[in-house]
Amino acid sequence: MPKDKQSPIRWVRVDDRLIHGQVIVAWRQRLHYDAIYIIDDALANDAFMRDVLRMAAPAGVQVGIVSVQQAADALARSEAKAILVLVKMPQTVLQLANAGLSIAQINVGNLGAAPGRKRVLKSISLAPEHVAALDSLAARGVRITFQLVPDDAPVTWERVRERWSAAKEADRV
Repeated sequence: MPKDKQSPIRWVRVDDRLIHGQVIVAWRQRLHYDAIYIIDDALANDAFMRDVLRMAAPAGVQVGIVSVQQAADALARSEAKAILVLVKMPQTVLQLANAGLSIAQINVGNLGAAPGRKRVLKSISLAPEHVAALDSLAARGVRITFQLVPDDAPVTWERVRERWSAAKEADRV
């Protein structure tokens, strides 16, 4: 992307459900995006799921589903004015940062409960690999907030990290 062109990335969101009601209604009203880029290696190679996700998007919103390797080029070539980037896991955001994509801020939304995860907020449970990726991103200066919908108050990574540590410590007792 030329240095004089402002990035069209409006928001980077970690949400294991990807395109769903909160993303197509609440966040669209707040962010006014005209394109969604889902960055996920498995989905980039799954024609059926690509079709399903494109059908789930709001009318008039371009949907790109690309691998981590394709992401920087696809985003640079996009003619969209405002892009919502969706990924399933924080590790993907770290991969994008390692690949040279400039990411100043991420929003963590839904990360459902699963074995090995600790619940830190409503609808957000973190595994050790999520925490490691978020710690690495925070160390790079990426601003990380946790917020399901725009009307919720954002919660900082520092507060969520404290909750994670407390939940982990409670398991040791």
